[in-house]
Amino acid sequence: IMMCEIPSNVILAGEFAGIFDGFSIGSNDPAGFDMVVNGTPMGMNEGDPLPVDMSRMAASTFVGEVVMKSDITAFLAAARARGCTKPATHEFCTWEQKGKERHPINCVDWHQARAYCAASGKRLPTEAEWELAARGPMSAVYPWGGSRASCNVAVTLARETTSRSCSGPRPARVGTHPAGVSPYGVHDMSGNVEEWVQDCWHDSYQRAPGDGSAWVNPGCKMGVTRGASWASSLNEARVSFRAATLMKTHNARIGFRVVRAL
Repeated sequence: IMMCEIPSNVILAGEFAGIFDGFSIGSNDPAGFDMVVNGTPMGMNEGDPLPVDMSRMAASTFVGEVVMKSDITAFLAAARARGCTKPATHEFCTWEQKGKERHPINCVDWHQARAYCAASGKRLPTEAEWELAARGPMSAVYPWGGSRASCNVAVTLARETTSRSCSGPRPARVGTHPAGVSPYGVHDMSGNVEEWVQDCWHDSYQRAPGDGSAWVNPGCKMGVTRGASWASSLNEARVSFRAATLMKTHNARIGFRVVRAL
């Protein structure tokens, strides 16, 4: 009887192939993949050659190592740096703006938001989670109840017939409108900045997951932003309002919030 030991990376690759459609074994080109797992000894220590060309890897790619230690390897450090790119910094953006430390982050695309959440041990909310946090158990029209949006409760346009915002041409400091909190006490669920969620865009909720999980399609390019922004009309302040937004979009109207499991 001939016996041989099968390397752990081969076993793991076989398990992944049985779970994920389109899984490729042995490729060193990360372009186009949502997940990359290093099963080689390359990239273990600082100065080592890396197993893939990092410039070919998307910022949103999930990266893992087949190693039996808790240290961050050189490869994982390179992947983390690749994923966490800086937001845009024009005059209406809040990143690195003096005096804007308590303002919502904006000018980030979906990939940047997702990468930040992953690097900090959190995640984007699913669309179902976002709506529950905004609407509450009683299915309110607005986070604060049934009354129409105004500058007293949300940072949107001041009136339906004006381009003047309640906060000027940029977001306001977080929590400046306590009268507009949701039934769960969450601030700025409507107004200030629109917010990325995990889900891909779908025209309706037909065939959406029934357990509140994210509805995603591999390779989708269009994401969902929820909640109104400082430049949104009063009609868009309704909890039900949702927008189809290219995932690579970054502007002063769009930001995100994070979710952490308890």
